[in-house]
Amino acid sequence: MTDRLAGIEQHIESIAQLGTVVGAMRGVAASRVQQTRHVIDGVRSWSGIVAAALAEAVALLPRDAVRPTPAGREVLVLFTAEHGFVGALPERMLATAAPDRAAGAFVYCLGARGAALAEAEGWKPAWTGPMATQVGAATDIASRVAETIYDTFLRGAATRVEVLFPLAAPDGRVTAERRRLLPLDLARFRRSSEGERPLTYLPPARLVELLVGEYFLAELAHAALEAFAAENAERLRTMQSARSNIEHRLDDLHSDERRARQGSITEELLDVISGSTAIADYDRTHSSG
Repeated sequence: MTDRLAGIEQHIESIAQLGTVVGAMRGVAASRVQQTRHVIDGVRSWSGIVAAALAEAVALLPRDAVRPTPAGREVLVLFTAEHGFVGALPERMLATAAPDRAAGAFVYCLGARGAALAEAEGWKPAWTGPMATQVGAATDIASRVAETIYDTFLRGAATRVEVLFPLAAPDGRVTAERRRLLPLDLARFRRSSEGERPLTYLPPARLVELLVGEYFLAELAHAALEAFAAENAERLRTMQSARSNIEHRLDDLHSDERRARQGSITEELLDVISGSTAIADYDRTHSSG
């Protein structure tokens, strides 16, 4: 019984240490989700400012300058997950992107966990890369992806770009969000050319081209930040579930510990009683002799 009690106490200590690790991971994930929310607001402002500039620049173009882009092969920028403890998030993102892959899209897969899973399932992404592991790295990741996509466009290999990324709702639920990035529908930016024309130092077509590139980068950075927040939101939910399981397990172990301790005490009392009985029998035997 004593050995069983020692084993239970050792198990309790191990589970408690695991609980400490889970608590730390939960705290980090919650902090990153909170930090990202503030940065996303800034990126939205960046995107809004560029959109406003595009509206003014597009108004300088002739009406017939905005033509539909011919249909062509698609680039799908797929954000998955960089690290583990995110449940089935990478699997869900790959499943959502499966029709694009089947249609022959160039899949740019971001996230080490998702890339490893894609390789295991026989995918052959056109490009793989890491996701942001810190809030400040999202813009660098977006710039790297943008440069790679521009090269694909310059070669004429693709004419459309869509981004697919995990998006965390306020209640922590994570869904897949899809947005078209290129070609931009410039008609939706066009506004009335009445009023004072903006002062520019570039031809309107070149100005629009540069602003489209900036808007594209801002939208990619936004997607990278949302994916980073969603990955940490999913990890937070996983750690909350793990903490709940640990608490239930500790409750069970403490119950076992109390029963084992009571059993040990009972065993010791029985040993004392048995010893007392043996001594009484011995004294009786020798006194009668």
